[in-house]
Amino acid sequence: MFFVDALTGTSWIETVVDTHLTRLWNQGHVPMLIWQPYVSPREQTPEDIESQIIDGAFDDTIETWATNLASWVKGGSNRELRRRLYFVPAHEMNGDWNPWSSASSANRGMQTSRSENPADYVVMWRRIHRIFDTTPLDERTIQWVWTPNADETSGVQTERFYPGDEYVDWIGLNGYNYGEINNDSRWRTPEDRFGTMVQRMKRLSDKPLALPEVSSTSYVNGTFRPSRKAEWIERLFSFADDEDIKMVSWYNFDNTGEWESDWAIFGGKHGTSSTQVAGESYRVYDEYKRQVERQSTLNSRTDYSQLLTDDEFAGRF
Repeated sequence: MFFVDALTGTSWIETVVDTHLTRLWNQGHVPMLIWQPYVSPREQTPEDIESQIIDGAFDDTIETWATNLASWVKGGSNRELRRRLYFVPAHEMNGDWNPWSSASSANRGMQTSRSENPADYVVMWRRIHRIFDTTPLDERTIQWVWTPNADETSGVQTERFYPGDEYVDWIGLNGYNYGEINNDSRWRTPEDRFGTMVQRMKRLSDKPLALPEVSSTSYVNGTFRPSRKAEWIERLFSFADDEDIKMVSWYNFDNTGEWESDWAIFGGKHGTSSTQVAGESYRVYDEYKRQVERQSTLNSRTDYSQLLTDDEFAGRF
């Protein structure tokens, strides 16, 4: 995963694409670009950002993203396409924490605006998609991942934000087990966290399912308990198997804040074991390693130029 505030101008897009995405690719990863339509500074992002994108105010920036990514998938040359990425624009639209959420204006005490209409989100998504369609990018090199939150808090039915099968390649769900990190959170199993929304998404479309951003704290019963997190990891992968979820991407960052915790499974504050890398010791969760090394888990093919076959890339396996 690579998070980017996408509407901060065109000058640094080339650096993001050529430097950061290339680094991830060279490490054997197919990048997942979390494309967040924020301006700089973030707090100045307009509440009607969908409307402004629809009206063409950011066409130049979006076109620059599209052309730079189209060049990147070719490896910067005219050779056969050899790189690829997952593209996640304007995620978690059914929450209340992003300007492109239908609830954002109301929750901030602002007057109701056009941006609160989920139909505008759909039109925005389709406009971005059509701009990308003017480049050589296709389903072999870019897969579009529509990603609501596993809990809808906007007061609007999540399905109303769906851009349509023609514009979406994967359906993702983001979700965290917050444990007992504050008075408003509780320990939730993967089934409890994702089960209801997974069934709704299966009724919405037959697109492959992903968990593009998932994690768990270890904080429960008043202290950090890595063994409980290890059990949660095992249960997550069992849940993914049972529900035919094709992709799981763990959020590997320890953050601080009211709704943040020890999310990492490698290099964080806690773990069930430790490992040495280049002379440095890191806390790790052995259970995660065991799960991703199972025979049923597909890893990238580092000896294959595109890392995944076309069918694997599109979730057809």
